[in-house]
Amino acid sequence: MNIKKLTLISIILTGIVTNSLGVDKYPFLGISINSADINGNRINTIGLRYGQQTQDWRTTFTLENREHGRQSLIVQMDKILLHSIGTSKLRAYVGLAIGAMSQQRSDKDSKDIGYVYGATIGMMYYVSDTIDLDLSYRYLKTDDNIDSVDNFNSVTLGIHYFF
Repeated sequence: MNIKKLTLISIILTGIVTNSLGVDKYPFLGISINSADINGNRINTIGLRYGQQTQDWRTTFTLENREHGRQSLIVQMDKILLHSIGTSKLRAYVGLAIGAMSQQRSDKDSKDIGYVYGATIGMMYYVSDTIDLDLSYRYLKTDDNIDSVDNFNSVTLGIHYFF
């Protein structure tokens, strides 16, 4: 499966979840700051995000450019569990993630390209009607095509603008 097929599958899944008849959907753009533990090394990332959200679901596409020649495109589907925790502005969610990752090999002449999959848990806080903050933890496992990384976990802080 290549990036084009993964993107197509993701778009179809997004359409199924967010385009149900009679369901309001809210598209957003955002940025994220991610700190990942990969093989005992702390690697920081800046990501660009696009997604759509309903009252109960959220789908997010995140393109990340990591240090040391690592790049990833991750699609995340989240189920919003609690619509309010003491306030209507705070929501908890769990989700699944799938994506593609590439990284420069140590010989610098080629790249490892493979797939990642895993789970996410997080909280979002609505600062206003058009802006939310998102704090999450994500665990991802890699396939056998990425030799030097078996799995990694990360903490992400994101900000989204709804339009």
